[in-house]
Amino acid sequence: MGSETLDDALRFEELEKRRWVTTQDNNFTGKLATRLQDSGKVRVEGVDVDYSFGQRNGDLDIVTSKYNVEVKSGIGRNKLKLNQSKKNLEYSQSQGKGYILYSPKATRAQIKVAEEDYGIQVITDEKVLLRMLSQ
Repeated sequence: MGSETLDDALRFEELEKRRWVTTQDNNFTGKLATRLQDSGKVRVEGVDVDYSFGQRNGDLDIVTSKYNVEVKSGIGRNKLKLNQSKKNLEYSQSQGKGYILYSPKATRAQIKVAEEDYGIQVITDEKVLLRMLSQ
């Protein structure tokens, strides 16, 4: 068990059996979190988690021990809104965690803006996301 206590181990066992559900986005985020967790490579600790950081409030779509993930299920040609992403990145860094924006429909131009102008890593492929989260 390493440094985990018995209570921690039992709590994580419960989390590993959980089916995540989100009320927004037609449960896209909840289904994604469940698939990531079911892979056995990622331990999802929370979904749609609210936070307060200084004068800012926000929410994280998927929380793991090493990463916070924001999920944007549909953007396509519309503008990728990055204000929340910037707050989430700063909050994640303050926690010593990585931050990933998962957006399967993001365009190359949107990815370029997010990464170059905001320093936000954008992943568009679920397999790549799983690989990143399981490191």
